[in-house]
Amino acid sequence: MTTWAGVGRTNIALYNALALGNLDAVILEGETMDLCMSHASPNNYAQHAHSLSPCLNGSELTGSTTTKPGACNDDGADCFGTDYDFMSTGWSTDDGTYGGGYGLAKDGHVIYGPFNADGETWSCDDIDMCNGFFLADGSYGYASTSFFPYLVGCWGPAYASHDFTPTCTENGCTYSDDTTTDTDTDTDSSSSVSSLSLSALAAALAINCLV
Repeated sequence: MTTWAGVGRTNIALYNALALGNLDAVILEGETMDLCMSHASPNNYAQHAHSLSPCLNGSELTGSTTTKPGACNDDGADCFGTDYDFMSTGWSTDDGTYGGGYGLAKDGHVIYGPFNADGETWSCDDIDMCNGFFLADGSYGYASTSFFPYLVGCWGPAYASHDFTPTCTENGCTYSDDTTTDTDTDTDSSSSVSSLSLSALAAALAINCLV
């Protein structure tokens, strides 16, 4: 996928989770973000976000339209506190609403808010490798999570299990296979790749910060 993953309801660009050098943008560039969790691109000055914004709550705009927000590096600001929960400030926890809609991905799927159908913060068990999930009506959407890749990791749907651990972040889902044996480890990697579907392979590349 390209840098631009989608667009938010306030017409702000929603980028993928990677900064230059294929590292976690929220961690690497956090000091340059404002209190709406957005900042400008260094090459074209496009204002964008890599994650959920606390300045958009469900259907309401909670940030000011006339006053600039403060910065994450201001004294007293805490954009990256406990479990990165600052970004979900003000979003609705009503069951079944997912916190509301945040934006639209380039593949046409809705990007939802920070909560699952039970009104609880998304966990790795709730989403697939592309950061997506299936709604009760069978439609597919992306979750706004407090962990990498935050919004859209690849174009889903993808395998539900997290068979790869991100290599570019300390804030991602961790995969561990307790059933791995020496024989499994020695298996030719080419045979493992050939058994993956195209979507799973794309997810593997994205989650390992290669695209």
